[in-house]
Amino acid sequence: MYLVGDHSDATTYAKMDHATGKVIVSVAGTSYTTAAAASWSAGDSVDFWVAFGDGVQATDVQYRVNGGAGAVLSTGSPPTHAAHTPAGAWDLCCNNLSNQFDAHITAINAYRSGTKPAWVA
Repeated sequence: MYLVGDHSDATTYAKMDHATGKVIVSVAGTSYTTAAAASWSAGDSVDFWVAFGDGVQATDVQYRVNGGAGAVLSTGSPPTHAAHTPAGAWDLCCNNLSNQFDAHITAINAYRSGTKPAWVA
């Protein structure tokens, strides 16, 4: 399940491994897999926070279900990925024309480096 990816660079993305529930973040081919797994039930409302590729902060992956408390998936020592500036568009919930999945997206928010929503630890 692709969460987001650089449309012009197939080696830069964040995706969930459907078999393990872990999130894989890759920037220019340097990959990191979260230590913890996400889980939810059909019909749940799920918020994801994925921050990577600014060259300063460690990769941060968190989620929450039905507006509850956030859970950190990127436990341990996640890497600081190199800064990445996309050359074009970002893909959402797919990898270009493949790996698409069904979701009812109600909001997409973007945050400047160093800022985040209140529910994120």
